[in-house]
Amino acid sequence: MILETDRLILRNFVMKDDKALLEIFADGGMPHLPQFGPLDIDYARGFINRMIENYKDNGFGLWAVIEKSTGNLIGYCGIHKVKINKADLSAKALAKEEEMPELAYRIYKKLWGKGFATEAAKSVCDYAFNVLNLPEIISCIAHDNNRSLRVAEKVGLTYWKDGLFKGITPCRIYKKINLRI
Repeated sequence: MILETDRLILRNFVMKDDKALLEIFADGGMPHLPQFGPLDIDYARGFINRMIENYKDNGFGLWAVIEKSTGNLIGYCGIHKVKINKADLSAKALAKEEEMPELAYRIYKKLWGKGFATEAAKSVCDYAFNVLNLPEIISCIAHDNNRSLRVAEKVGLTYWKDGLFKGITPCRIYKKINLRI
């Protein structure tokens, strides 16, 4: 276990999470994000393998969100590194591109509106600043993803600038600075 809240446990992904994760990926809750390959069990396993590598390489990654009352995997939340252009966030000026820690979250669509994303994201922000001592975190959110924009604002991120998610999808970049450093 990495983090625990009143209703949730956040833990490292393990390969046996593959089927539940695939169900979350396939729930239709993220139509604005591009798919990078077929949405099948290999896609879910590849995601889990990338997270396991992130845990080893960075000491953090996207964690499995488990609902305590059911023991079910209901999504993911955590920090991972993304490459962005801090100057203007355009896909053209790659010389100024650098990695930044991004807060990312996704909850199974049938559980939206219950505050799980906010609860998980708040605990991850606290962990990022108080344990990992990260100087800042960002979150890249599609313009039309109003629910995610509200979650970011509820946990203290503020609008920074517009950009492109993975160089494809227009997004708003929200940012939070660690005031303890």
